[in-house]
Amino acid sequence: MAGIIREEMFPRVMQPLAEREVDLLEKLRRLDGTLDYLYKAIARYLANMNHDNLSEEQMVAETRLLYIANDLEHIGDVTVEMARQWRKIETSGIEFSPEGQAELQEMFTRVKENFTSAIQAFASDDQALAARVIRGHPEILRLEKNLRYSHFQRLQRENRLSLETTSVHMELINHLLRLNIHNVSIAQAVMGII
Repeated sequence: MAGIIREEMFPRVMQPLAEREVDLLEKLRRLDGTLDYLYKAIARYLANMNHDNLSEEQMVAETRLLYIANDLEHIGDVTVEMARQWRKIETSGIEFSPEGQAELQEMFTRVKENFTSAIQAFASDDQALAARVIRGHPEILRLEKNLRYSHFQRLQRENRLSLETTSVHMELINHLLRLNIHNVSIAQAVMGII
């Protein structure tokens, strides 16, 4: 699931409009459908296990897997929502201001790095790396506040592009924040905070 997100969804969702794939939203919906299928298969498999023979440690590990698979499924959902917002921009014929585009890309890069770290922490059971993802969340919250402020400053200067794209811009910031909340949740599951 993490591979689909990292290799297929994330590289596509923040492409500049000029480089955007045809039918991007539909492609991301199909990938999200695969994530949904995998999540259900994982949940079904774990639910059908004979729990009488599992140790307490194995039961906790099973719960951690369910949390992580659920967060991955939600990350797919958020990515599709981001693509819906991009489609609004695409169909309007108006792009973000260069400053706004750069800010969104900066936040996405940070969120994507946290995703990679959370998945690495899971794959290697690296509690220190998971803790770093959790400790970094306040930084993402500050970045989110700064990006909102910066956008509102552009609005006050009556930047036409900012005025025309403000609702989508704010939605994308919200979605990026949601992605990072799922990154933190994965890291928390790695640490046994469930």
